[in-house]
Amino acid sequence: MLTIVLQAVPGSIPGWVGPTIAISLAIVAFACVVMFVAIGLAALAFRRALASASEQLGQLQALVGRVRDEGDAYLATSRRLRKRLDHGIDRVSERAADLDALYEVVHDEVEDTALHFASVLRTARLSTGIIGRVLRRRRRR
Repeated sequence: MLTIVLQAVPGSIPGWVGPTIAISLAIVAFACVVMFVAIGLAALAFRRALASASEQLGQLQALVGRVRDEGDAYLATSRRLRKRLDHGIDRVSERAADLDALYEVVHDEVEDTALHFASVLRTARLSTGIIGRVLRRRRRR
């Protein structure tokens, strides 16, 4: 387009216009090259940063997976422990009930034995008294 404008201008063109246009065109081209190189370098840096972030994200996902596995292991251990504890509590309750029943039986037996012993003592005391009287009477005779 610039060339068309120059051709349309009648008369002589000063000598500095051509080199000035060439220099400005070279500066614009150089600026475009610098801009494209800068964009390329920025894209490369962005790509490296993206790859680094992707790698860190992969490590983070692995860490999250390990944490999840540890949490699952603790949960499984807790469940096993709670199940064993519940089973132990049930067994202790059963044993306590058995011990209570045993206590009742032993208590009844001890009570019966004490009553029987008291009865035997009373009988022996009475018997001693009776036997003593009989023996005393025989001695007097």
